[in-house]
Amino acid sequence: MKLVFKIILSSFICLAIITFILIKFGGQVDSFYNKFTTPKVSSMIIGDSRALTGIRPTVINEKLSGQGFELPMLNYSFTIAQAPIGPLYRKSILKKLKPDTKNGLFILSISPLMLLSDRSHDNYKNEFIEADLSPHNMDFVDMNPNYEYLIKNYNSFHFKAIFRENLISQKNGWLQDNNLPKTKEDYEKRRDWWINSYSNFDKRYAFSEYRLASLDTLIKTLKKYGEVHLARLPVDPIFLPLEEKMCPGFDKLVDSLSNMNDIKYYNYKNTSDTYKTLDGAHLSKLYSGKFTESLCDSILKN
Repeated sequence: MKLVFKIILSSFICLAIITFILIKFGGQVDSFYNKFTTPKVSSMIIGDSRALTGIRPTVINEKLSGQGFELPMLNYSFTIAQAPIGPLYRKSILKKLKPDTKNGLFILSISPLMLLSDRSHDNYKNEFIEADLSPHNMDFVDMNPNYEYLIKNYNSFHFKAIFRENLISQKNGWLQDNNLPKTKEDYEKRRDWWINSYSNFDKRYAFSEYRLASLDTLIKTLKKYGEVHLARLPVDPIFLPLEEKMCPGFDKLVDSLSNMNDIKYYNYKNTSDTYKTLDGAHLSKLYSGKFTESLCDSILKN
């Protein structure tokens, strides 16, 4: 009996410690955990890591308050590995969305990488490289603390981050990246890393008509719940030819899709001089607020 008692007590203590860490430091030890602990919402930012760090919900809540939208806004963006456009992402978005939403606001940050598919996968046969990752492996997206996320995505936790504050995921889903480049050389080193990554992308991935059709489906689905706005975020100009090679005619494709669905497409790809990035591909936190204000002004005009 003593052994059983000790096992039960030890288990309880471990669970209590884990619960404390999740509640107190969840946003530091994992970049996505907080997205699955908050209540369902009526308005979302959707996209890859560019939107994850580049679009701030707090700015939107302030700028668009009183405009008829069902706020507050949640940043439900992930990395490009997790957030290619497709039925899996759409399913998770609908899980997080309040079903009775009528006047939601959906900012869909779209990049060429989100329309790529692994060359070895047939999307038409439901083969998706992102299938085993969050948010697609989650049944519960509004539980706090969320033990399901811990169990299924334990490898994404970095518990040493409790003692650092390089990346902090806010409760509203925005990822605050405090690891800013200290010098021009530091910036260029980070940018070159992404350039090399793009080269690997081009070898492994190809444009997917299926994902483009899924983007149309996502837009039509979200329009049932409110307004949808498309945006392409700023990047270092050196990336633009590489992205055009990955997805030829990307802007024309998105323009056509936005016109078909009677929504707006805000193209900020050439504004990196105004809204500076920290690595060529992701907006610096010093400029993300200013960028989000500009995006809100565009929404208000339309």
